[in-house]
Amino acid sequence: MRSIPSVFLTRAATLHLGLGFTLAALALWAKGGGGSSSLLLLRESHLHTLLVGWLIQFAVGVGFSIFPRLPDGSAGRWAKLVWVAAGLINIGVILGTLAPFVGAQAGLLAALATLLELAALALFIALLWPRIRTVNPTWPTNLPVARGRQPPPP
Repeated sequence: MRSIPSVFLTRAATLHLGLGFTLAALALWAKGGGGSSSLLLLRESHLHTLLVGWLIQFAVGVGFSIFPRLPDGSAGRWAKLVWVAAGLINIGVILGTLAPFVGAQAGLLAALATLLELAALALFIALLWPRIRTVNPTWPTNLPVARGRQPPPP
């Protein structure tokens, strides 16, 4: 069964995908002359929402779902950190999406969003790294070449 943080991350990524497509549609509508020229600012928001909000968040959510669980059952104590990382990346995506519309403080808001997203990614890597391990450590010795026999010719 998938863990709850991975379900949240993939669902949030799907919401960011829908938001990114909506922002792209509005930006294209403005570019075609149907909307206000201020809607052209949506291009930056569209890119940020899709690249960070959808692509990276979806990959991390699927990673938490498919990487092997820790054998000692210590996943419970890390659950709060996963939720903190999920919150950081989603707050960063929201701030990065709103950054082009702030005006003079856009650079500061974009920098804050990037720092939050980088902190979330560092936390995700720290949480996933212990789960990367060899499942069957004796596997290379099962090969015919490792036992001194040559494989049959093709």
